[in-house]
Amino acid sequence: MSYPELYSDESVVLQAQNVKVKSVSFEVVLTTRRLVLIDTKKNSIPPQEINLATLKDVESGENAIRDPTITISIITISGNTRQMVL
Repeated sequence: MSYPELYSDESVVLQAQNVKVKSVSFEVVLTTRRLVLIDTKKNSIPPQEINLATLKDVESGENAIRDPTITISIITISGNTRQMVL
């Protein structure tokens, strides 16, 4: 598993492989400060970082074929809310 560069006051809480976002597989690293999605299969997408302070809501659920999902609501810089389904 790839790890992002950590800040001095940051540590890894959880890591997961093969997490899909819009059919793209990522490795995910949850730290004490952020959620990092890393495309390690194709390396075509740069790492995506979500600051935990921007999370508005997190919900568990299922998709149409009953796979577990996590939906996160993120507050954007403009103040709007954006959803991402993992």
